[in-house]
Amino acid sequence: MAEIVVGGNVSGHHHSGGDHGPVPPQSRRQRGGSSQQNLLNAEGGGGSEAPPSRSSGAGGRDGRSQHHRSQHHHSQQQQHSTGGSHHHQRHQLQEEIEEEEMNLKYGANHVIKLFVPVTICVALVVASITSIDYYTEKGTYLVYTPFHEKSDDVGTLAWQSLANAGIMLAVIAVMTVLLVLAYKYECRKLIYGWLFVSSLMLLFLFSYLYLSQVLKAANLPMDYITLAIIIWNFGIMGMLSIYWKAPLILQQAYLIFVSALMALIFIKYLPNWTTWTVLGAISLWDLFAVLAPFGP
Repeated sequence: MAEIVVGGNVSGHHHSGGDHGPVPPQSRRQRGGSSQQNLLNAEGGGGSEAPPSRSSGAGGRDGRSQHHRSQHHHSQQQQHSTGGSHHHQRHQLQEEIEEEEMNLKYGANHVIKLFVPVTICVALVVASITSIDYYTEKGTYLVYTPFHEKSDDVGTLAWQSLANAGIMLAVIAVMTVLLVLAYKYECRKLIYGWLFVSSLMLLFLFSYLYLSQVLKAANLPMDYITLAIIIWNFGIMGMLSIYWKAPLILQQAYLIFVSALMALIFIKYLPNWTTWTVLGAISLWDLFAVLAPFGP
């Protein structure tokens, strides 16, 4: 500042210094500006560190606030995840309860649906036995029952019935295993032929025997041509209903009639004690085959 105000003296002084000559006004203005900048820097040198300190304090406060915000966000996420897990558990429990109710409902409906055809089959068998003497007459037995129970001793009847039931059960087990092996090795033609022949015998041969005995019991005459036409139509319709397309009620009627024929055959060609023993053994075998993990 002194150099600007008293510029003439300074210029005279430099001139008296003798080597550089007079200083131009532009040079004097530049030196004056630089000196002003130096004075300002000197005056503000003592407090130059204050702004960084304020900025560092602000940065610390910002860091702490950001840390608090992150902790709050993390706690909110934990609460949200905990609430979601509880909601998922409640939803899963509700689904399990509904599934159990559906299983109970389906099981009850299934039992009712099985009870009706079984009742009809039993009624048909009882009516046939009471009205037709042919199925209660003994004398001819199946080859699977070598013990004919002609003794009056209870012990002898018991072990003979158990032996006959064991033989029958062994035959059923062997036939079941053969059927499973045929299915495993994809012998479908063999399975179809097996089922076709068994259904053919039931619907034609045993139906003919049953109808002829009904006609004899009712004392109704019928020629063989008419009987053959009836059996042919009945058997073909049964094969189509069981193995192809037919109304559901017709298919169920044929299946009930086939089951009744099988029951009448067992009653006719099995000894009395063996019939009940075979019934219990087959029931146990069915439970084992259905419920056991390794059952057939």
